[in-house]
Amino acid sequence: MAHLLGVLLLVVPSSPSALLLRDGLHEDPDPWVQNCEDQELARNASRRDELDYGPCFDEEEVKIAMRGAQFVGRNSSSKDPSSKIATSMFTEVDILCDTIPRPLSDRDERLGAGNPACRYEPSEEDLRHYAEKPADIAIVIPSNYDKDSNVSDDPSDHYPLFLGVLTWKKYARYHGYAFYSGPPAKSCPELEGRHPAWTKPCMAMGLIKKHKYLIMVDRDTTVIKPRLRLEPLFAMAGLMDKHAKKVLAVAEEWGSCKKGVRSPLSGDVNTGIVLVKQSPAAEEALASWFYGPTWCKGVTAEPIARPGWWPFQGEPCQGCSCITRGIYKWSFDQIGFYASVADNNTFRSMVTVFRPGCPINSPFADFIPHLVSGTPTKAAYDVNHREVISTNLHACNSKLMDSKPGQGNPYERCSICDALPEGFHPHSDSWSLSCRSHSRAPR
Repeated sequence: MAHLLGVLLLVVPSSPSALLLRDGLHEDPDPWVQNCEDQELARNASRRDELDYGPCFDEEEVKIAMRGAQFVGRNSSSKDPSSKIATSMFTEVDILCDTIPRPLSDRDERLGAGNPACRYEPSEEDLRHYAEKPADIAIVIPSNYDKDSNVSDDPSDHYPLFLGVLTWKKYARYHGYAFYSGPPAKSCPELEGRHPAWTKPCMAMGLIKKHKYLIMVDRDTTVIKPRLRLEPLFAMAGLMDKHAKKVLAVAEEWGSCKKGVRSPLSGDVNTGIVLVKQSPAAEEALASWFYGPTWCKGVTAEPIARPGWWPFQGEPCQGCSCITRGIYKWSFDQIGFYASVADNNTFRSMVTVFRPGCPINSPFADFIPHLVSGTPTKAAYDVNHREVISTNLHACNSKLMDSKPGQGNPYERCSICDALPEGFHPHSDSWSLSCRSHSRAPR
């Protein structure tokens, strides 16, 4: 613990003139930040689960950026648009981002299923190998409700948005993985006074001692190539290589971007899908994630100088100043993971970061989509249809898993565009850019 606390203190030095961390909890006057908080309040009004929170978007800014991209695409003869198309699934943690979040559809050439480099297509040889010699993998879906510990097999017993939980249970049974849902088996006293989202690292700390591999997923995720196994995903992330340093894997955040800079309140990675490899290093990283708020109590933080190009009114945060903000406010445990693990020099090299949609995270991921509660524009992704989409994806996935393992096309995929509600008005803006248009997303 002393070593890990030292790491946090090194990046957030204390001095007599430093600001107390609790001062960082005061209202930030930044309109962008206020907009994010307003979005969260609006979601809370109809939210069924406190763990259902998503990325933040400035829809007007995204629309302006998209118009600009379309204009440049039509009129630029010197720039090669293909230069921005990803050639790898992976990226590194930084503070830069695309104002237009990618992928924007299943046909987006840059990221997601529309880019061949982002598709999850392990060889049939690998699939046979892992079917014969499966890894000890547990699928974990944290929740704060005891009733979620017993997942009913009857779809009518589930709130539609969270039918992905039942899909994950059937998927675990189909491939022989362990499955956990609900609150941690052991109490987490440190959770008192925190947002419920902090349940996630507590649950991971307990289960990683029991299983060699964990995949922690939010309740608004699902798997849409259900005949494919998880072992190749862990292998792609470097987590099955005995000689590699990688012990954790996440995807880059989809959104939470202003003028090309990632929001300091979200961090650069999303914790809706987290892969963990059993190891002492992983246990240290999970402890750093969960106990960060505790270890940061009473720590003072030097204000960080705001760069001239910084688009937010509030100063950048680092280490404890980021973690403490997430105790009660968006993005909760996610900014905690970013500050204490992904952007921490001790653990940074141990974390694999997938690009969004490649093949996990974002609504248009090729393998494990995340039906997040925020949207850049309903022309690409209409959050009002999440319940219908979740219901239809569950039906599609269940049908694919009616075949015995090893039978049928292993790469068959349930598309989000095939799961939309029916009967759109011809002039409706919903999904007009992504699913109801045959043109590609703007480059």
